[in-house]
Amino acid sequence: NPTGRTQIALAEDTATGQVVGHYASLPLVTWMEGVRTLSAQIVDLMVLPQWRAYGGRPGLFAQVGRLWTDTFIGEGEGQDVFSFGWPVPAWRAGQKYLGYLNIRDWDLLFRELPAPQRTVSDELVVTQVERYGPEVDRLWDAMQKELRLAVVRDARYLNWRFADHPDVR
Repeated sequence: NPTGRTQIALAEDTATGQVVGHYASLPLVTWMEGVRTLSAQIVDLMVLPQWRAYGGRPGLFAQVGRLWTDTFIGEGEGQDVFSFGWPVPAWRAGQKYLGYLNIRDWDLLFRELPAPQRTVSDELVVTQVERYGPEVDRLWDAMQKELRLAVVRDARYLNWRFADHPDVR
């Protein structure tokens, strides 16, 4: 990823060497209130069912999540100032043991919308590119001033996300 960082916490059964729990995120360069900082999108977490109650309450899910949080969230150099997007049905456990906050409920995740019919100036040309270059950095530099919070969408990020991605065109 564009940050060059890996953010993963694992629980391992030392008797067998088997990974039994996992909590990982995608670190992101974030523009927040006029400052470049780091944040993390939580992308994958799981604990094998037979290990969920290991260690009593809170269970292994919360223990691995706490390790991840204590390691990667904070105000220190290279730490994420916040994380978001927990893709889990274990919301209540995350709220109780890991401090999950519900910022917004989504009533709708996908909806087909008709494409608006717009007139386009003859001066505007839309083309497909293989890679993003300095022109997209200039666009980001101009746009970021209007934003309070956003993932930095410069050439480095967009090339990683699209041009260099093996499955996305």
